[in-house]
Amino acid sequence: LRDYRFYTDDMLHPSQLAQDYIWKRFGEAYFSQETHNITAQWQKIQQALSHRPYNTASEAYHNFLYRTIEAIEAFEKKHKFISCLHEKQHLTRLIQNTQ
Repeated sequence: LRDYRFYTDDMLHPSQLAQDYIWKRFGEAYFSQETHNITAQWQKIQQALSHRPYNTASEAYHNFLYRTIEAIEAFEKKHKFISCLHEKQHLTRLIQNTQ
């Protein structure tokens, strides 16, 4: 990681590109295939959780929130050792605040 692109502007800290590269290599070396599968499934949910809507009052946004909760519940059912309580509570608060 000697290339400048792997450092932030202060030239001391690793850039996001460097962090992603290190995480990818670490995962390839130490994670099982099951862990890779779980991570891929969670990435889709995480992307939905990070979504910033244009119109929070729209019916489409409410449907999106409900579908995301359903996806989280399916994920929890499939992976009983993972709790997504905080994520579900967050989505529930969003639903309540937009009604």
